Amino acid sequence: MLHCFYVKKEDRDLLRFLWHEDNDLDKEIIEYRMKVHTFGNSPSPAIATYGLRKAADSVKQDYGEDVCEFVHNNFYVDDDAIAAAAFLRTVSQGGDVEVSFVLGKAKPAPTGGHTVPRLELCAAVLATQIKDTVVSSLGINFDKVKMYTDSRIVLVYIFNSTRRFYVFVANRVQRIRNSTEPKQWTYVNTNDNPADEGTRSITTLRMQKCMWLNGPKFLQESPGEINATAKESFPLVNPVSDKDVRPEVTKTSVTDGGNFDVTTLFERHSEWDSFVQGLSYLIHLARSFKKSENPCKGWHKCSKHKKANFKRETELFILLSVQRKHFAKEIECLQSHRKLPKDSSILSLTPVLDSHGLLRVGGRLNKANESQLSTDCNPIIIPKGCYVGLLIVRNCHQKVQHQGRHLTEGVVRSSGYWIIGGKRLIASCIHACVTCRKMRGSLGTQKMADLSVSRITPSAPFSYVGVDVFGPW
Repeated sequence: MLHCFYVKKEDRDLLRFLWHEDNDLDKEIIEYRMKVHTFGNSPSPAIATYGLRKAADSVKQDYGEDVCEFVHNNFYVDDDAIAAAAFLRTVSQGGDVEVSFVLGKAKPAPTGGHTVPRLELCAAVLATQIKDTVVSSLGINFDKVKMYTDSRIVLVYIFNSTRRFYVFVANRVQRIRNSTEPKQWTYVNTNDNPADEGTRSITTLRMQKCMWLNGPKFLQESPGEINATAKESFPLVNPVSDKDVRPEVTKTSVTDGGNFDVTTLFERHSEWDSFVQGLSYLIHLARSFKKSENPCKGWHKCSKHKKANFKRETELFILLSVQRKHFAKEIECLQSHRKLPKDSSILSLTPVLDSHGLLRVGGRLNKANESQLSTDCNPIIIPKGCYVGLLIVRNCHQKVQHQGRHLTEGVVRSSGYWIIGGKRLIASCIHACVTCRKMRGSLGTQKMADLSVSRITPSAPFSYVGVDVFGPW
């Protein structure tokens, strides 16, 4: 705005500065003169205000006298300073209201060409700092602390809870909300804002009766009238065009629930125990958000997922997921009491379904009760080439302290698992085991050195060998 007001040629000597010719640091320093008024120059705001009012007077006949008066009374340039003031309002038992000036402060606006909303936000931060100083210094238990600003955009920033801001606005809004609550902030008309007088020029005759020292008139009203005008909301209006509001980034992911394979997530783990413990913790957290009767609520840390029954429940979930992926047809046939397909890989095992829906190896004990069935007689079937089977084999191999294939296979069977192609899987697991390769590696042998020259060179007898024929016998 200041660049719209030119400086007369005869007055440009008052706005001189020294700088390199053609903005080249290698050239000599010459004298420049300003053609327009610039931001930061002390008289620039007053000149801009004067020019604005003169422009309004020149079009009074075209737009009317009321428009001209509105510009004279409400338009001014105060981009070079921000101000805030604190007042103490007391009400006596008789209902008399007294408003006293406590603390006021004005300081230059931050440099950098900030916009007017940003400067108003800096003024709100200044008001918050003054509030903290007054509350901590006076040592009075205040019934209520109210904050006022004549910028609706600042109130929108303070009341916002849905969108994110860029760093400049975000840091200052966070500073304001650390000391105050949004419900403490209220809009005040510019004419009733005493802080504006801290940024304008004022004559000494008006100093005694100015709002900066006496406070606004609305503070003299009854508490009921003040509270009636304070209930107002300030939602974001067209946040897309606001450069201080971050744009919303929407991430959309489409997943076909019918084709999603949860078992692919199992391959991110290398140990069976840690896998079961981690998954049990996730299941416990998921239930804490859904089930109302669960004593655990929301995100938390506890040890309930480490209990044996919860661990066994997680293992059954893993095994059910694996079997439903590889043996979907077999499970469907058994549930509908139909025969298994002839090309089924587990047809020779005569599988049966237990109460959990798991496929187990069948036998001649199908008429026994569920409690009488043991894991040795009816082990759970693990598909061939399944990553869960590899984790189980690794876990059992560690339990036998890296013994051979037969002991590892025995622990797998005693744990209640029947892995299809288990012997080959166990052999490959032991072959890839680093600990086993170290313990079962072949011993190193010393390579014999070359024969000496004396042993390979033809020579007379006893040239290099002597015989003691006189020694004691």
